[in-house]
Amino acid sequence: QNTIEGILPICCQRENDSYVLRYDITGKQALDEVLENITAEEQLLKMLFIGIGVAIKQLEKHLLPQEGLLLLPETVFWDYKTEMMYFCYCPEWTQGLREQFVSLLEYLLAKTDHKNILAVQLIYGVYEEAVKPTFHMKELEKCFRVCPVVTEEVREEIYEIEEEREPIDNTFIAPERRMDKIEGV
Repeated sequence: QNTIEGILPICCQRENDSYVLRYDITGKQALDEVLENITAEEQLLKMLFIGIGVAIKQLEKHLLPQEGLLLLPETVFWDYKTEMMYFCYCPEWTQGLREQFVSLLEYLLAKTDHKNILAVQLIYGVYEEAVKPTFHMKELEKCFRVCPVVTEEVREEIYEIEEEREPIDNTFIAPERRMDKIEGV
């Protein structure tokens, strides 16, 4: 099975003259479910932003369009054991990644503990950068540079996480037909 770091394993199956994407979410919980019970703290936000950055770089490395990355609260998954975020990928997805990211940030603004100053500064700092017309998702790390809460240690953490991970098989088999439905397994 081909895997891409930060992307949920996917299986494409044919059902009733259409194709269904099934994602392996074993041991993971959707972000919207996680935030039903807790508020977004700065550590969770940092891991989310790091995860998005890693996923984008991995997609680029595998020559896949980043627009297929789904950033909806119900398609972002948290693995409590590895403390990593995983994302659904759909080659046929049509909503732009930047627009999804801004929508996700707006969702997180409401879910952030506003008594936690660091979390508030982080989410608003990233949001402020993301809504600028010149913002591009490849420049996600720019948000970390401008946000006063994010220290050099956190910026370095992004690169350390990438370096510590095991190499991944670079092959990918692209689906040949349009996918009509997305489901979790």
